[in-house]
Amino acid sequence: WKNIKYRQDMPPPGGYGAVPYKRNLPVRGLGGFALFGLGIGLSAIGVKMLWERKVLEEFTNQESHQAELVYYPLLQAEKDRTELRLHKEKIESEALNIVGTGFDPTYEPGMGNVYHTPVYEPPLMESLSPFWQSIRLWYQ
Repeated sequence: WKNIKYRQDMPPPGGYGAVPYKRNLPVRGLGGFALFGLGIGLSAIGVKMLWERKVLEEFTNQESHQAELVYYPLLQAEKDRTELRLHKEKIESEALNIVGTGFDPTYEPGMGNVYHTPVYEPPLMESLSPFWQSIRLWYQ
């Protein structure tokens, strides 16, 4: 080994001295407890806002329901008028088509009582639009 002309660099005996450095980093942002408190505070504010919105929505729904209850007699009266108009048209159609054509001269228009009772009863099935069905189902 003595014939080798190069020599590997080695540290000096006793090693190198300490490298002078200092960690001088500034503190950035909030600490852990501050962030935790901020999260709890924001969550509490969010829950309060949701609660207030729920109360307002319940009040609005109740007010809307009361308004619909106010209009229900008017809608019921319109439904009754429409049923009477349709019933009158049916009787006139029976008179024109059955009696007027001579198909059954003894037939009395409007006397076809399917409920077998002298008291008037509204039809069991809604013969009107689905709107009236939804109104009837809503207020039952």
